[in-house]
This record gives sequence, C-alpha cells and structure tokens, in this order.
Amino acid sequence: MYWLILILLTSARIYLHPVHVSITNIDINSELNTTEISCQFFADDFQSIVQYKQNTELVLVRNKELSQSNINAINDYIYSAFEIKINNKEKISLDFKSKKQDEALIWLYYEGKIPINNITSITLVNELMLDLYEDQTNLVIVNIDGQQKGYTFSYRKRVFNIKLK
Repeated sequence: MYWLILILLTSARIYLHPVHVSITNIDINSELNTTEISCQFFADDFQSIVQYKQNTELVLVRNKELSQSNINAINDYIYSAFEIKINNKEKISLDFKSKKQDEALIWLYYEGKIPINNITSITLVNELMLDLYEDQTNLVIVNIDGQQKGYTFSYRKRVFNIKLK
C-alpha cells in the first residue's frame, strides 16, 4: 500500500508541478562560430504562455511533428523572450530544428550562426515564461568551448552580461 501511495504522489507531482522552472542549455563553439540551444519547459505551461502571448492555439502532441503555424507561434514567442548578443551588439539569429516531448515536458532545439569571430562578451536576455508566473525560474547553462557556467534568471533578474576576455 505504501508503494502505491508513493507512486501516486510522485505521478501527481509531475503533472501539478508547483515549481515553475525552465532549463536552457547553450553550447557555443567559437572556432566554428556556431551555437546549439535546447530549452526544456513543462509542456502545459509552455502551451499556456504561447497561447496567451501569441493568441494562437498551440497543439502539442507526443511523437507528432508540429504544424508550421505552431512552429511560427513558438518561434515568435521564443524570439520575443530570449536573446543572445555577442560583444553587446550582434544578435544571434536562431533557427528552429526540432522538438521532443513526453507526458510532462517539451524540449525545443535551435541552432544559430555567430556573426563575429572574436567573442569578448555575451549578453543573455531570458524572459521565458515570466509573464505567466512570478515565481518562474529560468536556469541557463552556458558551455563555451568546453567551459561551463550556470545562470539563474527570474522575474527580477532577466539579463546577464558575461565577459570572456
């Protein structure tokens, strides 16, 4: 009986998720001037914010490709709430590559070309999900040429300037 209760509570916690967290991984390869980005969200929260901000019904189904209108709505939202600038001026353009999804989470994958050879600083703007929940926390892990550092974004802290040289 104890195991059944534990399983039910664990399962319910996945769907009720009282904590509002997103995780973004940014991999920057300065030799190739490329970046790969993955963003992880609770699927129901992400669906709500895209529908709210883009005024579009977002249909998320496991193991099914997104429609072009859903990709457009997702991209419009991501581009409006997330930004990477190199040397405080050159914004990285991101291209949507794919999505993965399970019962509770969605992962979005993007790639971008870095427009500058000599990277001295990176500015990150992350306002993802902040219009939905005041207690939202966005964890960002930046990997630059094998060196990794984490940053925590919140309602009050939306921008980080990272000096490299």
